[in-house]
Amino acid sequence: MFDYSARQCALREALKRRGLAGILLSATDHMRYLTGWAEAPGERLVGLWVPAEDAPSFLVPLLYRSDVIARACGDARIEAYHDTDGWHSNLSRMLATVTDGSEVAVDEELHAGHLLEILRLAPTVRWLAAASVMTELRGVKSSEEIAALRASAAIADDVYCWTLGLLRCGATEMEIQDAIGRRFRECGASASWAIVAFGANTAIPHHRSSANVLRRGDMVVLDLGCGLNGYQSDITRPVSYGPASPEAAIIYTIVHRAHQAALQSASPGVPCREVDRAARTVITEAGYGDRFIHRTGHGIGLSTHERPDLSESETAVIQPGMCFSDEPGIYLDGRFGVRIENIITIVDDGAVSLNAPAPGELLELED
Repeated sequence: MFDYSARQCALREALKRRGLAGILLSATDHMRYLTGWAEAPGERLVGLWVPAEDAPSFLVPLLYRSDVIARACGDARIEAYHDTDGWHSNLSRMLATVTDGSEVAVDEELHAGHLLEILRLAPTVRWLAAASVMTELRGVKSSEEIAALRASAAIADDVYCWTLGLLRCGATEMEIQDAIGRRFRECGASASWAIVAFGANTAIPHHRSSANVLRRGDMVVLDLGCGLNGYQSDITRPVSYGPASPEAAIIYTIVHRAHQAALQSASPGVPCREVDRAARTVITEAGYGDRFIHRTGHGIGLSTHERPDLSESETAVIQPGMCFSDEPGIYLDGRFGVRIENIITIVDDGAVSLNAPAPGELLELED
């Protein structure tokens, strides 16, 4: 489905443009992007060394060698080490062509303990964060990646609609969260997650679902997503369980306008921070600027959160193929919160949503 050899070639070209001797990646989505394989990081070093002038090489414990051979794609060689011997001599050989003072990018998610040992192993190398190099490659999605994101978004839409039928007086946040996870698995998702919040908990953007019980008149926030073929989805919807208060209906309308403003302002050539500003201006002019306490959106792909993002500090310029969440929110501490989130992708003349549109008015659920 994906051309991993082409991705590896594009990375080598990016390294050359930046004057970097190579890049050392850990068992993260960076590695998965380049090879289709990555083992969950643990006590053993799992790495991928990509020199600017040669083919990549895996550095893996011997017990993972068969798995790499069976599942990894592209042109990477394999350096496998035994637990008894450790990985230091293998990595030294891999870095042998790196001259003193050369710059090498290193995965920002590499285990700190491993990084400290690598710094001691190659003290004359200038180590730089890999984020900017990998964002250049991963930030703009191919048509195949966007199709994968669209399929993941469709499942999230379906599971959200299905979840509405579970909301009833006496249900707990944790019960609904667990049911969402089961439903995603039934739909074939490889991974899933959910934030379920009732009442005052909806004012906590990253609330941990609890034994809190749903009551008539509560605001409900459902924030959920899944992984499908490695690509992620992320959708948030607020609803009122029973008649909504006039204030909640007004807040929803403001957030919906901000959500639409972000969608309409996202276009090729526009700095990411301008999209954040468009959404933030709507909320600020309505008098709730200090209640919008996070960025407007984040990049999404193999990782649920990727660079670049839609924030006041992000200077990156939007390009066709980039994909972001669009999720402004207003949070009234101790009372309720409203956040509306869809995944959008940038096309030649603007942005389109991969999710079904959020309703223009706050949905009120009946018993």
